[in-house]
Amino acid sequence: MPVPPVAQHAPRLVDEARRFAARRGAPDTREGYLLSLAQFLCDLLDVEYVIVDRIGDAPGQAYTEAICSRERPLPPMIYPLLGTPCEQVFGKTLCVYRNEIQERFPDDAILRELGIQSYAGTPLWNSAGEPIGLIAVMDVKPLPEGDDVAAVLQVVAPRAAFELESRRLDDERKAHIRFVETLDRVNSAMRGPPDLADAMGEVLDVVLAAFGCDRAWLQYPCDVDARARTLHFERTRPEYPGASLLQTGLPKGLPIDDEIRASFRAVLESETPVQFRPGSAIPVVSHVAARFGVKSVLAMALRPKLGQPWMFGLHQCSRDRTWTRDEEQLFQEIGRRLADGLTGMIAYRDLQASEQLFRSVAENSPDLIVRYAPDGRYLYVSPVAERLTGMPASAFVGRSAGEPARAQGLPVDEAELGAFQAAVSAVFRTGEPQRGVLAMVTAAHAPVFAYHLVPERDASGRIVSVLGIARDETERLRAERIERQLHRKVALMSELSQKLVHATDEHRLLDDGCRILAGCGGYAGASIELMDPSGVHDAASHAGPRTDGAKVATAGADVASLALDLGRRAARAGATTVWRRGDVGAQAAQAGPVPGGVVAPRLAAAAALPLRHEERILGVLLIGAESEEAFPDEELRLLEELAGELAYGIVTLRARAAEAAREAALAEAVELARQRSRFIAQLSHELRTPLNAILGCAQLLERKADEGLQRERLVRIILDSGEHLLALIEDILDLARIDAGKLQLREEQVALGELLESVGGIFRMKAEEKGLEFRISRTGPLPGTVRVDAKRLRQVLLNLLSNAVKFTDRGSVALAVTRVDTDPPGAGEPGRARLRFEVEDSGIGMSEAQKLRLFRPFEQLGEGGHRNAGAGLGLAISLPLVRMMGGDIRIRSEPGVGSVFAFELEVIAG
Repeated sequence: MPVPPVAQHAPRLVDEARRFAARRGAPDTREGYLLSLAQFLCDLLDVEYVIVDRIGDAPGQAYTEAICSRERPLPPMIYPLLGTPCEQVFGKTLCVYRNEIQERFPDDAILRELGIQSYAGTPLWNSAGEPIGLIAVMDVKPLPEGDDVAAVLQVVAPRAAFELESRRLDDERKAHIRFVETLDRVNSAMRGPPDLADAMGEVLDVVLAAFGCDRAWLQYPCDVDARARTLHFERTRPEYPGASLLQTGLPKGLPIDDEIRASFRAVLESETPVQFRPGSAIPVVSHVAARFGVKSVLAMALRPKLGQPWMFGLHQCSRDRTWTRDEEQLFQEIGRRLADGLTGMIAYRDLQASEQLFRSVAENSPDLIVRYAPDGRYLYVSPVAERLTGMPASAFVGRSAGEPARAQGLPVDEAELGAFQAAVSAVFRTGEPQRGVLAMVTAAHAPVFAYHLVPERDASGRIVSVLGIARDETERLRAERIERQLHRKVALMSELSQKLVHATDEHRLLDDGCRILAGCGGYAGASIELMDPSGVHDAASHAGPRTDGAKVATAGADVASLALDLGRRAARAGATTVWRRGDVGAQAAQAGPVPGGVVAPRLAAAAALPLRHEERILGVLLIGAESEEAFPDEELRLLEELAGELAYGIVTLRARAAEAAREAALAEAVELARQRSRFIAQLSHELRTPLNAILGCAQLLERKADEGLQRERLVRIILDSGEHLLALIEDILDLARIDAGKLQLREEQVALGELLESVGGIFRMKAEEKGLEFRISRTGPLPGTVRVDAKRLRQVLLNLLSNAVKFTDRGSVALAVTRVDTDPPGAGEPGRARLRFEVEDSGIGMSEAQKLRLFRPFEQLGEGGHRNAGAGLGLAISLPLVRMMGGDIRIRSEPGVGSVFAFELEVIAG
């Protein structure tokens, strides 16, 4: 059927697209908006398929975020870009293929499968200008001629890119939260019962839920030389039963063939998790894929300190899955913790087998293993006690808990120790396991242990001892604290670095720095007080609100008041100073009045950090917190780094400003010198020309006594040259008077028509000599007489008309006067009128750069003969004269077309 012309459809389609892009998604989610967009484009453009894709984690791959198909439902796709029309769009430009798309891209199987004949796509870019995806329109018939499809795609692309980028940021945030929450659940499971099967089962349950996979498992050993393997632990979804069923009747375990060995070798040689899926370097083991429907595998080797490596893996049976980098990182961290947990749990399992094995394992376990007698004394303490406490294991045996520490004069928390002894007694009394946390103090440090107590029974079932396994959690807690601090530091440094890179204004940088501290840092507020080179504090401070939008009471009166005392003492000392609510009395004794009453109860602590660059202190960064426990040493070190970055940014911006000022001053001086040199040269020429005429005519008059016309002509030349010389000197004097502010206006009653005719009469002949049309027009009820400084108004009009005639080689020059506003006179009062004067020419015109230099003294524009005429003072004098009369000169000009100079004056009409 014939395609309607674009003019009939494109505006309507674009308007509908704009309205859709401006409205909220339905439903109001990222996914919902993108799907709604795809459906909308299908209907609007009458096409078969619309897809919204994003760039995948794997290089050269695209992932479908939303897809709309009219007749044939399609699932989300993951496809390689190579050899597809989308490859021409990603990160490049909008492409339209109206027909025969399969002939253009013969290797694209999707185009053939769907019968696609036409294609149009536009790239999507994030806020940093990086490619993140595309929108593609595909149809089984040719696309119509015209640019309506391209126009619609360009309209919806910015909103789609925003939604896609927002979804990516949301996914990253959720991935981080998921990472932390999953590890916390794994840690909780690992701190649970020391029974290996129970603990590993809980961990695999967590993994199965966290990854949304179909099977999670641990098999042993992961050894290419082994003959058989055992699937020790497995968790599956009900619809995908596991391989543990195959082990029934196979006491030696599952056989290991060449494909299994290849998978073992891949994970053992890799430091990171390995993916097995169609198209990867190593595919899924064929018989595993066939029997259990496995389509994708993520696996890694675990290396406990005891025994051979294990293999930890996930199966995805429901679909072909590409595991993301975030998923790989989370999986690897879980595997690391599983390896550590396996060491202790294997040790505990083997410990129950025999006392001999118990001794061997206990002495190699990284955990502290202890046996307690019914009276609470130590029966056995593993050698790791010496590393953890600084005391040999023999110092514990035969003593009760706490005695070794007291013997060394170390402090003992009696309440905490009593709770631990009560837990040991409870195991003997009830036979129920007990767990808890115990903080100790040793000669070297203060470790924190997570302990688990279980009963040990003899053959008759009587409890003969209590076995305790204590894991030193100090390093883990410290690592988690450091990880949090590092994450916080990275966030703060990243935000501040972005501001430093793009900063152009010092005060804006300081404001942004305070907002970052109050937002990313989570502080109550922040303030910065600068000092001048003499050490005097700048009264202006910079403060930032918290991310919840609350005002920093904090950063207004509270932080500013603290800055008057705490900040200045920190600046004088050149070192970080910390104030806490409990220190009010001490501060008052040292420094007189302290704003403790001002900050209470909102602020509980504050820190003042000098903004130091090399040996110079530029000011003070003051931060307020709502907790007295804020500002530990590690936090202060981070804040000192941030203060140093801010100081560096201040110095850099000041250096840039000083350099810019120096460059501007130098450029101005060079330009002024150039203008003066040119002016002197031009002025010399201007002065010599009339003087030579005067001297030449005078010499002729001296040598010849001819009367009549010859004598009269020479006298006229002398008079004209003298008048020109006088006008030039008057211009120079006027410019000097304007610069000195001594030029005065002398208003008088003037016949407006006569003034215009006298000015026009001067230039009408000059215009006609150049073959130009010259005209004067009057519009509106012009007054007969006006009260103005006639000399200065005439001077301005002469300058404007002189330039118009000089820079016009063909066409016309016009002077127009229009009454644009009137104020009818009252009884007995003169009337006021607003007149607009316009000089228009069809000359060479001006560029924007030339217009910026137009009113500078000694400035001459134009080329060739245009440039050499005049001293360059006319417009430099005209602009201040018009402003003194209450107006301003406006310019409209276009190169090759002409110029219009206009100004308006309010005058008293006679």
